[in-house]
Amino acid sequence: MPMPGGRILIGIEDGKSFPPPGQVIPPTLPENVRKRISELTVNVIISLAVCTSENGGQYLEVHIPRSHAPASTTDGRYYMRISDDCKPLVGSDIQRLLDERSAQPWETLTTLGVPVERVDPAKLAAFSSGIRASDRVKPSVKEKDDRELLTHYMLAVNGLLTNLGILCVGGQQDRAMLGTGPVIQFLKGGDPPQYPAHNGTP
Repeated sequence: MPMPGGRILIGIEDGKSFPPPGQVIPPTLPENVRKRISELTVNVIISLAVCTSENGGQYLEVHIPRSHAPASTTDGRYYMRISDDCKPLVGSDIQRLLDERSAQPWETLTTLGVPVERVDPAKLAAFSSGIRASDRVKPSVKEKDDRELLTHYMLAVNGLLTNLGILCVGGQQDRAMLGTGPVIQFLKGGDPPQYPAHNGTP
């Protein structure tokens, strides 16, 4: 599975939206960060930009693009980011990571060959009713029939349930055949994070 990318903003304190007014990033810092990351990691590609916020303070933005290769430290350790913590991966976690190295996301694979007709009717009904009752779903999506909803949300492809479809609306026996499943993270409550605007040049 492709590894998700993200951003690291160096020079902005935790809980703050902007750097200190007038803060200046040393000219040597971007190259030092680039060099240090390359020394400590494998399969990590970054781009750096010195950005200026609206209060005049500078910060360094480290952008990590989405990657199809698992990233590790140079001594062979793997970590998972959970909120503000980094959790080391061990045992089955590492096996799951290796299983998901395919360029095609695990969720969309149809390798088990489970036909759409093998859905659990109760789970499909609950899924469909939840979609149609949501105020976050476009009316054009709510008008789709159940099978069209499965395709729209990548739960089915070409008449076969994807791994995600098996997980969400599949029967118990087919779910047991999945072997490994995704690790799902979610943020509960609160407003979405606000990132400062900048006029830096990558």
